Amino acid sequence: MNFDNQFYRHLIRILCFWAFFGAIVAAFAVSGIRMAKLSRDPAELADVQFYYGLLSNLGILVWAAGAFISFFASFHVEGSQIRSLLRWAGILTLILLLDDFLLIHEEVFPNVLHLPERLVYVFYLITFPAFFFRHLKVILRETEYRILGLGIFLMGMSVLVDIHLLPGGIDVEDGLKLAGMVAYSYYWVFTSHRLTAQSTEALLSKPLSH
Repeated sequence: MNFDNQFYRHLIRILCFWAFFGAIVAAFAVSGIRMAKLSRDPAELADVQFYYGLLSNLGILVWAAGAFISFFASFHVEGSQIRSLLRWAGILTLILLLDDFLLIHEEVFPNVLHLPERLVYVFYLITFPAFFFRHLKVILRETEYRILGLGIFLMGMSVLVDIHLLPGGIDVEDGLKLAGMVAYSYYWVFTSHRLTAQSTEALLSKPLSH
């Protein structure tokens, strides 16, 4: 193996990430927003207690675990349907992460893009049922789908509180959302581990060809 070539390939990938962050800084700089506003911790910038937004930040880490672990596992499993399940789970969970982290449906759509917030919910109502319907057999046959159902149910209840179809304040809404996120992401982490282990065992059990 040519280690020099391998090093340069890795370096190019790192440079791509640097370029991505640089593009973000440049885009905001055009509007007169300094990098310090983007790089410093929000609690420090706002001069508030460190625990402000703590559960929100932990929720982002929960989303990230579900998204990146399932996406990573999709490259280490056998079977096109299983790979598709984990890969699309990672992509869609990443979208949920970005929505929550960047306040897309709460701030970006109504205040920046001047579009109704409900368009985001319409997107979810189309893409997620399509995803689950396409992979329904694998989900029911290969996974502990009741955990997934619990997570979706709790997050759905949170949305109903948010749009005032169910009673409850912000504490109830956020509590249901966080509980649903934990169950949902746990499902994908556990499922990724289980399906990866099954693929590894199947690969090791194959007789060696001569």
